[in-house]
Amino acid sequence: MISLSKPAKGTAKLERRARKAAIDAHEAAEKAKVVKRDGAHYCRLVPGWREKEWHETAHLDNKGMGGDHSIRTTADQMIRACFFHHQGAWSLHSKDLRVEYLTDRQANGPIQVLSRRPETGEVYVVGTERAVGIWVMD
Repeated sequence: MISLSKPAKGTAKLERRARKAAIDAHEAAEKAKVVKRDGAHYCRLVPGWREKEWHETAHLDNKGMGGDHSIRTTADQMIRACFFHHQGAWSLHSKDLRVEYLTDRQANGPIQVLSRRPETGEVYVVGTERAVGIWVMD
């Protein structure tokens, strides 16, 4: 007869904690890459924006309620943004701002930021980068 032993009590909880810690460490490392690339106090969504506080690392592809388990939490899919343009009234979360990648390097390369006029629905370009953080000025 084969004897199947039960795992030690609390093993599943420890495994969940270890998985969560690994995911959190991965996300922290990727966010650190974004801060190094974009700068700690810089909003890549609006050219010339000079807000000095409340900057966050924004996911350009929503993680969803269950988290993304490191699928969308990579530096090439995140940018630094001020709170206003990340989650505020005119922001990524309100769907008023949209980011398009200009190269296959995604957010590690230049981006174009688009918005929609509320009164007409017309889409217009807020700004276009030549390189990360360097905006094309007409």
